[in-house]
Amino acid sequence: EGWIIAVYLQLYAFRNTGVFTDTAILSLMEHLVWNTLSTEQQLFLLRLSPFESFTTHQACALICCDSLPEYALEVLQSPFIRYGKTDCRYELHSILSKLLIQKRSEQGASFQRDCLLRAGDYCRDEQKTAEAFGFYAQAADYERMLSLDFSKIILEEIGGQRFPELALRIAQNSPAEIKRKHIRSMLRIAWTLLLTGKNEAFDDLLDELHAMLEAGSGNENEELRGEWMLLHSYQLFPDLAAMTDILLGAARLFGNKYSQVILPIAPWCFGDFFPFHVFHLIPGAAEREADALEKYLAVYTKITNGSGGDALFRAELAFYRGEIDDAEILAYKASYLAESNHQSIVLLGTAHLLAEIALHKADAVGWQNAVSTMERAASFAWQNNFVTRAVADITRGNLFFELGNRAKIAEWLKNGEFTEYRILPFMINSAIFVHLNYHLMLQGDYAPLLGKVQAIIAEGLVKEAFSQLLVDIIMAVCYLRMGDREKAAASIEHSIETALPDGLTYLFAGYSQMLDGLVDQIIQEKYPQLFNKFIENKLRFGTGWEVLRNAMFRNELPANLTVREYEVARLAAEGLRNGEIAARLVVTESTVRTHLRAVFQKLDIDRRARLAEKLQ
Repeated sequence: EGWIIAVYLQLYAFRNTGVFTDTAILSLMEHLVWNTLSTEQQLFLLRLSPFESFTTHQACALICCDSLPEYALEVLQSPFIRYGKTDCRYELHSILSKLLIQKRSEQGASFQRDCLLRAGDYCRDEQKTAEAFGFYAQAADYERMLSLDFSKIILEEIGGQRFPELALRIAQNSPAEIKRKHIRSMLRIAWTLLLTGKNEAFDDLLDELHAMLEAGSGNENEELRGEWMLLHSYQLFPDLAAMTDILLGAARLFGNKYSQVILPIAPWCFGDFFPFHVFHLIPGAAEREADALEKYLAVYTKITNGSGGDALFRAELAFYRGEIDDAEILAYKASYLAESNHQSIVLLGTAHLLAEIALHKADAVGWQNAVSTMERAASFAWQNNFVTRAVADITRGNLFFELGNRAKIAEWLKNGEFTEYRILPFMINSAIFVHLNYHLMLQGDYAPLLGKVQAIIAEGLVKEAFSQLLVDIIMAVCYLRMGDREKAAASIEHSIETALPDGLTYLFAGYSQMLDGLVDQIIQEKYPQLFNKFIENKLRFGTGWEVLRNAMFRNELPANLTVREYEVARLAAEGLRNGEIAARLVVTESTVRTHLRAVFQKLDIDRRARLAEKLQ
């Protein structure tokens, strides 16, 4: 590559002509290689030019022969075509490949299109859908593009372009007669537009397809009408009652079949792994919203083959209320349902919630297991795309900023790179939350951070009521650190009025210390019935935070102690009495004594004074 090939070509030219030249490298390749080939050899290489590497079988297929002729075998001996014995593939040198693409275009549009279509047909026959689609897109052959089942590649990059960009091009430019012939594929195009926030184009295409379906008839048309209604329900998102009414009609049309447009692996909630954030719209209505989501998903999962999103919603609701045991059971239920269907987004959401629960329980091992589950969820077959990778970054970012580990947060989240090439529109709020908290951890630059928050709100990026609640908390911290306690109190009161009608006390536990007792004061004054629950959550969070942070930065726990035993032992080593440990962990003194006896036995010590030494 680069200078090596340039030096080689100069020496090659010098050997033939006796002089060096200032000719451009591509021209040198043309003069020294291309011009020495026969017409047959040139045509052979042009047929191969869509590929950077190829097998003998592939080369035969592209020139329509059973075995390679002598002229082809001869040209393949070129020093600019490498043969790999391990994978039995020929690889074109990048400079030669670039020259061939140029020469192919010089043959005219018809020849170039034929080369691309041959390449696409070969990939299609080899079940390489993404590659086939890319070649057909270059040739602008809408018929061939829409004849493919591209449902599993709609979030991939195809030939240097994101699939959603190609989907928009198809929606806007494909002839009506081709759309009519491939309505199912056009419904997949519509789903792609919806996923990626191209709502106006989605609405226009759905109207166009509706007119086509109204003019049709037959069993297949009925099934396609069901697919259309499934997509149409999203025009009312997130109104669950209205969406459910439409889905009931769609379910009748589907019968016992599943959607071939929205697959089980499709990003649940458009990539937002917090269904509670998306569907909790009215303060005090969380239980009704949970019921509505359960009814909706009973129909939706029958059509799309399941997700576990309703169990995750209820798990999040229980967790935010501080009902940790219920939350854990529901989270594992959601995790099982999601993993059974390889639904990455729901599984990432459950793993995130289980990590939060582990923090609450001071369970360092459980926390690490949840993080490992995130890695597995992001690597499911067909789901290693930019959406799952970004959601995995966001979930990890949430957990690591919580424990003060800035180094583990992805750079794009630190820098606020929220482009459509990075995330889907519905993922922005979660990404913003990590970004703002990262800058909150830096401390000191509260005025710039507050300005950024206000700008984000003004741009309409904070779309969900629950996300506004979280932003209010961050603003309150900024105001308080800048000395404006009055504005801080106003922001906290606004967030409390949104959260506490549903008993969501746990939301404030992690920020209580940064808010210097302000949130404690307001909850005690305005929601005294929830104050004890808040204090319990706050104490549990504080203990869990210390245990997990110490474990994270020390990267080990005493192997023979349980997490709870370690927790009790660490507090005792710090000098806390049994009653103080019991109050901190919200357990009885008898439980503390039991744990300490087990600790002394396992560590082979007989007094507290040696605990610190053993726990180092």
